[in-house]
Amino acid sequence: MTKGVFIPIRLDSERLSRKSLKLVDGKPILYHMFNRIMKSNFISSKKKIVVCTTNETTDDALEKVVIKYGASVYRGSKDDLIKRFYNANKIFNFKKILLVDGDDPLIFPEHIDKVMEKQKNSTFECVYTNNLPFGLNIKAVTSSALEKVYNNYLSTKNDTGFGLYFTDTNIIKSKKINNFKFHSSLSKARLTLDYIEDFRLIKKIITDMYSKRNCDYSFDKFEKYIINNFHILNINLFRQNENLQRSKSKVNLKYKNKDKVLKIIY
Repeated sequence: MTKGVFIPIRLDSERLSRKSLKLVDGKPILYHMFNRIMKSNFISSKKKIVVCTTNETTDDALEKVVIKYGASVYRGSKDDLIKRFYNANKIFNFKKILLVDGDDPLIFPEHIDKVMEKQKNSTFECVYTNNLPFGLNIKAVTSSALEKVYNNYLSTKNDTGFGLYFTDTNIIKSKKINNFKFHSSLSKARLTLDYIEDFRLIKKIITDMYSKRNCDYSFDKFEKYIINNFHILNINLFRQNENLQRSKSKVNLKYKNKDKVLKIIY
């Protein structure tokens, strides 16, 4: 069964422009994410990693960087990510799709394997992690799930909160994995990339842990690093509440259920 990865990214970000191309250890931060994905047992080729970006000229540079790595690119709607994914899969025809937020470069291969493995032997159309530190959660969906969401979503501006269509509606059958355990120092960690302070933290982590060849991408190794360097989490922690309030104000997602129009509560 064909498996692949869809990563939504655009360079014209409101808070930190061209963040995916910022250099860490001489490479675009996007490459560090790609390297982590390629450590998964379920992703067999760089070509199976698809950056789903926009048709805007501002994303021309992104396309060049992605192709240089050896990954794939699909270009489509700027604000409608559901449509972007759906049309991308008309080309790539993946049966199982890992959806990774382009703002989350520190995802872990073992978590990818867990959701993909869980979905492989189940009837769930979406399997997703729920209680990992902020910026590490991922989801895997089937092509049928993507089609069902496409046929029932109503809000064409869904670049913020698109994943809720898969996890917080009755459109598809989903399974939540929320039994991860980790040190309390990570419970409030902010490991996503939206602000310059986020970049400083992620750059510090990558430089310290992942700048050498054959580095250890295990979550256990990362957890031990954070326990010994917990103070670095203060670099961007003050941004978390601001970010959550911003997301809450932007999420306005509706979908249809038979003859009713429903709204996702975020």
